Amino acid sequence: MVERKSGDIFTGQSRFDSAIVYAELSIGAENSGKLSTQVRRLADEIAEEKDAEVIIIDGPPGVSCPAIAAATGVNYILFVSEPTLSGVSDLERAMEMARKLKIPSGVLVNRADINEVLSIQIKEIAIQAGSDFWGAIPLSSDFVRAVRNGKTVLEETDDERITSVLTQTWCSILERFQKWQ
Repeated sequence: MVERKSGDIFTGQSRFDSAIVYAELSIGAENSGKLSTQVRRLADEIAEEKDAEVIIIDGPPGVSCPAIAAATGVNYILFVSEPTLSGVSDLERAMEMARKLKIPSGVLVNRADINEVLSIQIKEIAIQAGSDFWGAIPLSSDFVRAVRNGKTVLEETDDERITSVLTQTWCSILERFQKWQ
């Protein structure tokens, strides 16, 4: 077996003074999960140095090795699903992974208004699985504008359908986190 470099790991600070650890996969490289694991280790080290109470991991979709590496050992998984047939299928498999790893989870539906029938189905899947259902976010150009302007969507929108769901989800997850400690 020959070791190969699959990517680079970087650290930085957000404009909110939070540490950020991320990786960039090399062109044509396969991500086996090792790169995700290395990013997690570095994030854990930085969090410990800074006495951070919360680490947020934006993991890849699905149930690939990198997704499992991102999910292993976390306290909670927030799944963001889109109301498409592939989105529903991916969500079901990912929720099964969370169940097998015994990790509590919740679900948000993104772009919910592109298919209201599947959005309702996603809610039912979450509830039947014993997951939290946090709500549905409509398709909105506010997200694109936020990315383009380097801001959060909460800074770029006054759409109550977006702000209320995101704010409530964040506050509820933080409240749960405080109970876990």
